[in-house]
Amino acid sequence: LAQWKGRLRGKAVLTERAPHVKALFDSLASRRTAGDLDELERFADAQPLYVRALAIEEKAFGLAAQRTVATAKALAELYRRTGRESDATALEGRLQAATASR
Repeated sequence: LAQWKGRLRGKAVLTERAPHVKALFDSLASRRTAGDLDELERFADAQPLYVRALAIEEKAFGLAAQRTVATAKALAELYRRTGRESDATALEGRLQAATASR
């Protein structure tokens, strides 16, 4: 994840940040908040946060990554609970295509 360069008093020095650290924290915060709102049945507030977390994770880790799949499944379940079956089915179709190609 990171490159090591040089030595400082015998200790390796980390010269670059891990590339997905910010994405990891942003998606985690969005997903946890969305999950809390989902439990409170505040679906209208939870949905954009799930969408945001999914977009961040898909860009940073890919759609087939375990964390991205978990977020997509949570969003699909939210779509089902709000009567948006076609959106849930479309999202699950994307997931199947991504995980099949792995």
